[in-house]
Amino acid sequence: MQYDFNKYKKPLFAAGVYPFEIVYSNINSVSKQGNACLEIKIEIINGSQKSVLKEMIPWELIFKIEHLCKSIGKSDIYKAGLISNQDLLGYKGFVELFIDNYKGSESNKVKDYIVKDEADNLEDKSIDDELPPF
Repeated sequence: MQYDFNKYKKPLFAAGVYPFEIVYSNINSVSKQGNACLEIKIEIINGSQKSVLKEMIPWELIFKIEHLCKSIGKSDIYKAGLISNQDLLGYKGFVELFIDNYKGSESNKVKDYIVKDEADNLEDKSIDDELPPF
């Protein structure tokens, strides 16, 4: 019996801006290095292709958490300092991806989270107009 391992590979998206939805969040996660992190998994859609990326955001990178909250239209929870798992799940926004090459293997990584108005100004045709307005 033969297996097609390529069908299980994540698609590699070109660097650019894409819509996403938060499908998992854990505000009490800890990185391999022992740092307190916000762990999220985001589903990214590019036409008919979908990919789920896991990101561990150390709480020290507060600017990235602020950008995430702004991207999903939840600046209020960031300003209040009261982020919970329920506040993030199911929310949609835009993410800027880049391609990381680690030991010869390419994968997508999150560069930053983008507010819809900023995403509209970027030259990228992959943005899905079906997302609700912020």
